[in-house]
Parts: sequence; structure tokens; C-alpha cells
Amino acid sequence: MFYPVLTGICVGAGTIMFFVLFQKGGPLSAMPMILAGGAALMAIVGILFFKESASAPRLLGIVLASLVCTCSVYEQGISCCILNKSLTKIK
Repeated sequence: MFYPVLTGICVGAGTIMFFVLFQKGGPLSAMPMILAGGAALMAIVGILFFKESASAPRLLGIVLASLVCTCSVYEQGISCCILNKSLTKIK
């Protein structure tokens, strides 16, 4: 009974933050990145903490969601260089 309640609280809080982001002028183009990133994060947490199987379709989904996040960040003109730990402007 604990996990469904916790899930409801997290989804509710995420939805509220989602609307607050757009009320404060956040770009609508951030929506795919938020949704795909959340799905990838949930799949990774499921594999690491809840012992779900790391099947090929699940891993492919994580890779594709990560690709969506990367393309969304690139489209916005921002690139995070992890190797030198600095933010650079692409466009």
C-alpha cells in the first residue's frame, strides 16, 4: 500500500511543478525533454532499485529517451560539456 501512495504523491508533485514551469514562462519545447527524461529515469530506477529486468526493449527505450533529451537540449542551443565541466553556447 505504501508504493502506490508514494507514486501518487510524486506524480502529483511533478504535475504541479510542470504547470508552474510554464506559468513562469518556461518554453513549451521543454515538454518532450521533461516527459522523456522522466520515463528514462523511472526505467533506470526500476532496474536498479526494484530489480526489474534489463530487457532489450527497456534499454532501447532508455537510450531513445536520452536521445530525445539530448536533441531537445541541442535544439534550444545549449550544450553541456561534461568532460571539461563547462556550459557552452552552440548557436
